[in-house]
Amino acid sequence: MRRCLLAGTAAWLAAATPAAAFIAYVSNEKGNTVSVIDTDNWAVTKTIKVGQRPRGIDCTRDGKFVLVAVGDDDTIQVIDAATQQVVDTLPSGPDPELFVQDAAGKVLYVANENDNTVTVIDLEKRVRIGDVQVGVEPEGMALSPDGKILINTSETTNMAHFIDTATRQIVDGASHQVTKYLLVGQRVWHMAFTPDEKYLLVTNGVSNDVSIIDVVAQKVIKTIQVGELPWGIAIAQP
Repeated sequence: MRRCLLAGTAAWLAAATPAAAFIAYVSNEKGNTVSVIDTDNWAVTKTIKVGQRPRGIDCTRDGKFVLVAVGDDDTIQVIDAATQQVVDTLPSGPDPELFVQDAAGKVLYVANENDNTVTVIDLEKRVRIGDVQVGVEPEGMALSPDGKILINTSETTNMAHFIDTATRQIVDGASHQVTKYLLVGQRVWHMAFTPDEKYLLVTNGVSNDVSIIDVVAQKVIKTIQVGELPWGIAIAQP
């Protein structure tokens, strides 16, 4: 009986304890900050001072760190997700803009806009291990599901480079047709789903805010004011 009561109490406590909220990190390009948003109450809980012109942003695969491409400082800054403070920097080329990790979270590929290269970084050792020459003003980055091909887009030459590694529209995935338009903020840049895929967060550069979209209802449910010129966004679970 006592074991049953204890088990029942433990189950009740587990059910009564609210799930930890997802945390969104928004890079503010002109404000030189990262806004931290608690998705439980949709509010900015902290503003982290980073280097100059932060843009590309993502969480490491283990969720322990947030990586931010700091363009005018020519580095990737590392934010500790627990303390929400900058704890390290990674070497990149001039003006890093976007980056992508491999599936294991061991290698980081960084597009450097000013010297037309992609820098390869060992995330475990936190060192630069090579550079790949690409087209003028490299920007977009993607990695094939098998990790064998890295794709980099060149903003100026209108080309996509395939590297061997040994808008606010809702589009139907099956028909590839636009099914609905949502009005969000001004100059929409980047977006990210919460891990449970219930919400889509969109950064609006000119209006300095983030739009929260309810995915099922397909409507904007809230707008959150953040720093100046929000650009990138990454979401993690604490």
